[in-house]
Amino acid sequence: MALVDISDTDSYVFDVFRARGGQNHRLSFNGPSQTAQISGIKLRSQETGTFAGPDIEFAAFAVRSGNSTTLSSLQEAIRRSGFSYLFDVERSTGPVDSYYTVDWKGEDLRGRIKEGKEPHLRLHALTPCDEVALASGEPPQNRPNAMRSLRYLIQSKLGMNMQSQFVTVLEPYEKTPFIKQVRRLDVEHDADVNSVAAVAVEMVDGTTDILVSCEEPTEVTVEGSIEFNGQFGMVRLVDGEVKLMRMNNARLLRRGEVAIATETPAYTGKVTGIDATDAENNLVFLDPPLPADTDLIGKPIMFKNDLPLDTTYDIKAVTAAGISTGDITIIQGFKDPADFSAGHNYLVNVGDEYVVHCQAGLDR
Repeated sequence: MALVDISDTDSYVFDVFRARGGQNHRLSFNGPSQTAQISGIKLRSQETGTFAGPDIEFAAFAVRSGNSTTLSSLQEAIRRSGFSYLFDVERSTGPVDSYYTVDWKGEDLRGRIKEGKEPHLRLHALTPCDEVALASGEPPQNRPNAMRSLRYLIQSKLGMNMQSQFVTVLEPYEKTPFIKQVRRLDVEHDADVNSVAAVAVEMVDGTTDILVSCEEPTEVTVEGSIEFNGQFGMVRLVDGEVKLMRMNNARLLRRGEVAIATETPAYTGKVTGIDATDAENNLVFLDPPLPADTDLIGKPIMFKNDLPLDTTYDIKAVTAAGISTGDITIIQGFKDPADFSAGHNYLVNVGDEYVVHCQAGLDR
């Protein structure tokens, strides 16, 4: 995901979500209102039922089996019944492979939108799907003036042993959109087909951003004579000329005669030790250690492991042997909550790989 500034007040989000395995991949978004305007494709209203099916009523604990619907045990029903909480369904009549947008106009039930303001969120969808749907869901009604419902976009890809790459641009705007259109760009590379995505974001004022996202650093040729070798790259064109370039965890970004390059796309290595005895100075020892003469304070360092948690930390200090996370603990918890002497489990452990991405840019 990348947050891209286009002015002092406006930005958009470029989001690439990848999933592998299983029989269905569904990506859902909701905006800040009960209604959503979809443009570029047509949906057909489902007269009865919920997103779980036209024969499944709201909040029904029902499970689909083939073409039939049966009540199951409470445990199995609760596990599978989430789609029955989505109602007022509209569906595409078949697969969708065209570009479309969904626009939510912000609704103000708590007096937070200033007079004269009209905030919107517009979603630009760029992923071919087996089905596209809109449906409403009820948020918690635990606050005064809570919305009765929110409108969801649900993009579905169905099959066996699925591999998906959902590509989306999110455009928050005030009254008038600043994006003219978004389109996918052709790419050439030797990596997995779902590991690379490139888009052109064309602004109303004529500016065009070219964005490239790779799951892992990859050598890519992008439509428009752009060469890239890395994980994330951006080229901004004004009147067809390069205005700026940005890249992250990358060696090269080139368009024509304009290029940026670096010999160090990222600092990588392994954890050799940890010390959490000082709660104000959690230490992680690295091999190789980070260069002391590099401005890395405040940069994120990611530790790769099998924990179902985000083990990314801001670097608070660079030491001769590693880094400090300051007062942000590297302890996960007690090994045995009933026996403190058994010691701790840690979020960072010896043998974990680490990576600190480097960024490079060019302004003209």
